[in-house]
Amino acid sequence: MNALIALPIRFENAWCLRKSVQRSRLAVDFLPNTRALVTDKTNAIVIGDRDNVATTMVELQPGNVGRFLRSGKMTEIPIVEVIPRYHKFALCAIGKDALVFKYGEAIGRALSPIRQGSHVHTHNLVSPGADNL
Repeated sequence: MNALIALPIRFENAWCLRKSVQRSRLAVDFLPNTRALVTDKTNAIVIGDRDNVATTMVELQPGNVGRFLRSGKMTEIPIVEVIPRYHKFALCAIGKDALVFKYGEAIGRALSPIRQGSHVHTHNLVSPGADNL
């Protein structure tokens, strides 16, 4: 399976995200203190202060709102295209060649301009490696 996988896993009152880090290998990234970021009113999660994408916990449709906590404040971003469950959407406009941050780390570079509320995935994001960053 070559697709990226991101699954939330409940583990002793903590949230974990499993994501592929290479095509042939899966890793579990333990994200401490993230449980407080998930409430009955949120449908997405943002970890780092400099993140410019959020990971959605449900499929979102155009016209929906992505809701997440940032610095203890509920934030809402209007969604402009279908965002599959556990995929990323842009928190702000991201320019071509700009770095994309998730969990406070650069995860890639935008291949084209990305509108706020748009799906961020392999069609508009190049991941690190082979001099991509």
